[in-house]
Order: sequence, then C-alpha cells, then structure tokens
Amino acid sequence: MDRELAKRVGELQQLDDHEKGKAFLLLSGMAPASVENLAMLPDGAFAAVLKLMLRPDRDEEWANTVCIPFKKIPVSAQDLEIAINAPLLAPLPVSRKRFNELERAFGAKANELFVTPDRFFTEDISGLASLIFSPLNANASEGIYDLSLPHLWNLLVSVLEVWPITVSRNFCDHSSSTSKKTRPDLLFWAYDRLVLKTEHKRYESELFEAWDDLRSKMTSLDKIFYGKIEWILGLATAAGKFRFGAFKRGEDQHLTPEWNLASIKDRYSLLQASINILRITLSWQSVFEEHPVRRPFASFEPVTYGDPWSPVTRSFTVVDGVPTKTIRPWSTHVGLHFTKLEYVQQAYNLDDAAETLINGTTCVKQGWKADVYTVEMEVLGISQLPRGHELKAAVLDVLKALQSLHKHGFVHRDVRWKNVVLDISEKYWVLIDLETVWVDNRVPECRPLQTWEPGTLDDDGRYTAASDLYLVGLMLFRYELTVAGKAFQDSLLRKEFQSAAAAITALTSLELSEELF
Repeated sequence: MDRELAKRVGELQQLDDHEKGKAFLLLSGMAPASVENLAMLPDGAFAAVLKLMLRPDRDEEWANTVCIPFKKIPVSAQDLEIAINAPLLAPLPVSRKRFNELERAFGAKANELFVTPDRFFTEDISGLASLIFSPLNANASEGIYDLSLPHLWNLLVSVLEVWPITVSRNFCDHSSSTSKKTRPDLLFWAYDRLVLKTEHKRYESELFEAWDDLRSKMTSLDKIFYGKIEWILGLATAAGKFRFGAFKRGEDQHLTPEWNLASIKDRYSLLQASINILRITLSWQSVFEEHPVRRPFASFEPVTYGDPWSPVTRSFTVVDGVPTKTIRPWSTHVGLHFTKLEYVQQAYNLDDAAETLINGTTCVKQGWKADVYTVEMEVLGISQLPRGHELKAAVLDVLKALQSLHKHGFVHRDVRWKNVVLDISEKYWVLIDLETVWVDNRVPECRPLQTWEPGTLDDDGRYTAASDLYLVGLMLFRYELTVAGKAFQDSLLRKEFQSAAAAITALTSLELSEELF
C-alpha cells in the first residue's frame, strides 16, 4: 500500500451516507479491475481512497488567490517589468508524477513553487500545468504556447467570470508570420482594448525578426488605440525561443530576458508571466471600462449582394490600425452600375475635401485569378448613432461632406446612418462608403438602393444633389424632433435647398440655445 495513503488511514473518519452514495456512483463507472483492486484494500485504506476521489475541486479558490490586481496599477515600463516577473501568490498545482520530475529540475525550491493534488486539489489547472511541463511536449512549441497562453487565460477568465476579457487570433493580418504554415498571432483584449499581441516565426534564428515585426506594428499605432494606458504588451516567439516586451507609440522595451521552452525553468517563467499578464489586465480593467478605445486589429462579417448566382462580397478589416475595405469581384460591382473606378478614385482623393468626408487609397487588382478592389481609409471611426445632443453636429458634418462631393460634380447616393461614423478622436462625424458615387444629375443605371424611397429621384427620374439631401431628411425620422427640427427636415424632404451649402446655412443660423434635435 502507498505509504502516504497508509499514513492517512488512521486520520480519516467513517464516510457518511451522502458520501457513500457518491462513492457508489463513482465506483459504478470504474473498470471492474479497478474496483477489485480497491476492494482488496483494508477498510481504512478503502475509505482513504474514496476520500481522495471525492475531494472538492479547488480551481476557483486557487484562481481567486493568485489572479488579483496589483496594489499599484502598473503604468510605466519599469512597473510592467516588475509585474510580469512577479512571483505567483500561491504554488502552482501539478500532478504527483509531474512534481517528481520538476523536483529534479528545481531541487528543494520545487516545494515552494508547486503543490500536489493530495495537498491542494485542482482538476483543471493542475491538468493544464502538468501538460505544459510534460517531457512529451519538449519539441511542441506551438502546443506549449497554446496551453500557457490562450488555454490558460480562457480557463482562468471562465473561473473568475471576468467576461470583458477575451482572447482571439489575428486572422486579418496577412504578414509572413500569419501564413498558412503558422497560426495567426494571438490577441488578448479587455473591453476592446488590446492588452497583448504576439508575433510568431517558425525558426529559433528568427526571434530578432519576430521582435522587429512586433515593434514595427505596435510602435506605429496611433495613440488613440492606447487610451489612458500608454503601453501595450507583446510577445515575440521563434519556435522555442520567446521574449516579452512593452510597446507604445515610437518606443519599445524588453520586459524579460530571452527564454527557451527547452528549459523546464523557462516554461515555468512563461506560465508565471502569462498569469501575471492576466493580473496586469485586471489592474487596468477599470481604466479601460471608463475610457473605451477601438480595436486596432479586427475582422468583420462579410456582406454579399447582387445576383445570388454570382454575388459580390464586401469585407472590412482593421490591420495595424488601418481600416481596409475589400470588394470582389470588382468588375461585377461596376457591372451592376453602382459606380465606376474613376469616380471612386476621385471621390476618395478630393484636394479640398472637408475632414468629414472619408479619404483613402484605392487599388484594383484584375487578372486571371484576381478581380479585387481595396481601399485603405485614413479614418477609423466608431459606428454608432448620434445621441440627441450630438445630432445637430452630426448632421452638419454629413452636409459638409456632401458639399465637398457636390462641388466636384459627384453624388453619394447611399447617405444613411450606417455610412456615418464618429472619428475615433471623437471630434467629428465622417461620411464613408464611397463605392456608390456617381455623376450628379443622371438617371441611375443601377437598381434602386435600399435607402431610396419614391421621393428620392426627381420628376425625370434623375438622382441629383438634392436627392442626397433628401436621404439626410430620411435619416432624421429616427429622432424626436423639435418644431424647428421638423421644419428643417421638411425643407430637406421637399428639396427646398438648392445645395448642401444652403442647408448648412439654414442649420447653423438657428438659435443654438434652442435644442434643434
């Protein structure tokens, strides 16, 4: 009989009826040979085994002990270096077998760093940690990273029930590190604020390259993606080699030395850093909640339209803070008479355009295997409806954008709230989506757009600048308008304004003390 088990026999009391019932159900699912082996034990040892089998799972207790915010919110690079290398607040649970192996690597210190199930039983955390330290995973770097980072974070977040913290992969970044041969890089979020990004390379000799790519992407991000905390964490990995760092606009800092997964001690350092990143995130959480920011990496659900047998797909991604729209096949979009390439290119690059009209760089690749249109836009906005007190400013900004288009002989043709975003700096509203622009005062060759109502076109069936203003009037039906607001809306719907400039004058001439909308 196991010595430790025998030692506990005399200390255990008789099982009560409830435990006997649980034990019966547990034993009924065991293999017959296992049950026979248990039955051969003396009564006291049999009770001891059942006690071990029925011991409570303490995953939640361990997570709540270890994963707590730092007393001082880490805001500087020095703070972050101390925090990410901080010792764990409790020994890490591992299996008895794994503890014996770790004892050989860590010596007497193993008793301080690790705990076995008989002393502190955690089913999930112990199982995960034991896998990370398994000799079988010695050459499986991607598996160890997955277990130590996303799997561990998801487990702890689930146990702690801190749902605004999420983990995803960067499928929208098509750099060499996210090729088909390697997995997309990890992104760790809290309230849509990027906490940590990884950059992965295939070979150990490429660690410097991984760090350089990470630095290039993170230090070029606009400050608006950082918010009130000026640093974003990063992890560069190259096969088994890895290093953590911190990045802000124009600056990067190493937070750890270069580590290698071939070393059991460095695997522990990875686990320790991973848990401390969660602690750092919990420390930052209240700041993110009060000061939300936009994601610098995102991919949205594609939209299809046109002929069901030959649909057009429009997708939208944000990579390194740059919003990019893709339409494919572009020739089909043009063939449906939504726009022409020369119209779009001019509309996105008007020299004297108002800041409230989106600017961008367009590109079309057409050939045997490609028929793709992309536009990289200069403004990353937040898609949200203006609140009542913001409505007048939003309408003025839309009118200013239309004024720029109309001045150059173009009409937008799809003016609606879905195509108006709040600039991430929250200074102004921006009219976007110029892939339906056309020349003013023409009979549309495309099918009617969803936003068009019977009064959109003029009596001759032409779409004019006044038609764009009419759509602005339709946008106002979402709101409870004052008497002055309804009068302004009526003027738009009756096409009484000769131009966007006239509508701007009418709107700005109203008494500001009177709530227009």
